[in-house]
Amino acid sequence: MLTNPPPIRRRRRTLIALGALSAALALTATLFTAVTSQAQVETQSVLVVDAGSPIRPVSQVGNGMLYGLADAETPPLDLLLPLNLNTLRQPPPNHEHIPNGETEPVGDTLDVAGNAMAAGADITVDMADSLNGFPYDWQGWDDWLGRVDRMIADLQARPDITNVTAWEIWNEPDWTWHSSAGDFNDGWDRTYERIRASDATTPIMGPSITHYNEAWLRDFLTSAKDSGTLPQVISWHELSGWQGVEQHISDYRDLERELGIEPLPISLNEYAAPEEIDVPSTVNHYIAQFERAGVRDAQRTFWFEAGTLNGLVHDNQPTASYWMYQWYGEQSGDIVDVVPTTYNDAVASYDADAEEVSIVFAGEAGDNTVQVDGLEALGSTVTATLEYVPGSGRTTPVDGASHVWTQDFSVSGGSVSIPVDDQDHLGAYRLVINPAG
Repeated sequence: MLTNPPPIRRRRRTLIALGALSAALALTATLFTAVTSQAQVETQSVLVVDAGSPIRPVSQVGNGMLYGLADAETPPLDLLLPLNLNTLRQPPPNHEHIPNGETEPVGDTLDVAGNAMAAGADITVDMADSLNGFPYDWQGWDDWLGRVDRMIADLQARPDITNVTAWEIWNEPDWTWHSSAGDFNDGWDRTYERIRASDATTPIMGPSITHYNEAWLRDFLTSAKDSGTLPQVISWHELSGWQGVEQHISDYRDLERELGIEPLPISLNEYAAPEEIDVPSTVNHYIAQFERAGVRDAQRTFWFEAGTLNGLVHDNQPTASYWMYQWYGEQSGDIVDVVPTTYNDAVASYDADAEEVSIVFAGEAGDNTVQVDGLEALGSTVTATLEYVPGSGRTTPVDGASHVWTQDFSVSGGSVSIPVDDQDHLGAYRLVINPAG
């Protein structure tokens, strides 16, 4: 066990199992090395973006938060709007959960739904957070089913709230489900059926386990398929480094085929470890993979304070990471294909109507190149603008991105190669390309 862990709600992995703990400690060392010593390696890499290979329409799937909103005004709406938020994961109506050093419950779906709707964000409701404690203070089945009934009734009593897109039955059942409650698969069935007794249409999400665990998911999905209680949205957490995200999603799709289950929308409803969450280059790696792999939505993990968009704002002032997420939020048109390097990765979009390519990239150190293909429609010369934000953490206000340069480049065969000198491996960059003139 880590020595003197900080008193934060979401440090769940220190309590799972000794084997998992050993792996987590090894992973922490790996993540630390990847984040801190990458600067010593100047790779002269080439990141390839193909503006002519669309993946899907832009929807900012990675712009989601857990407990990102604390109340009806925190953060204020003017900070939410530029992010083009996708989905927020919030606690249920009239919950009792007191997280991460707070003195009272925060983030109630009923309280934050107005600002979320105004910002264009959906909400998934974390039903387990009706209970206080972590792991949760289970009080028996009569209590739990009564809570389920009240959560649904309280939301149904607010027809003005139209942006709840899922009931999430439990959070991290691979370690927070109480043995006194019986088998989780049976408990899932029981809760699923209780929800459907009063809400026949809202999607049900789960199981929201701590990490991708194929054996655990095989058992869960087999049971749910047999009992007719498959979730409408499958969910798990990605907290163990960005390197395995796409492979986990690919493995999961293979598992669905093995079990004869039609592809389910995927919610990766907590992402990034504590040492990653406020490093722009690191979270960019997560987002890039979410887009390529086609997830439905994903939420930044709630490691510290509520109501800060999980570190994008501090005292209602933007941090460096905020501006990277705003760049992502401003993308339009289609997400297009990216071939990452060892460390450089990108979320790239092409809007044919606006004649604009937007590339949010990060990860490498030193002198590198961004090669952009598929630019035939933009003419023989393009204007490129490069911007930068540092990796300055979650408590340092940053007024905005820095303009690095604006230059014209010749296009040859629909391609252009753009040098990025002295790249900062912790910060993030945006490259915007338009027709010259």
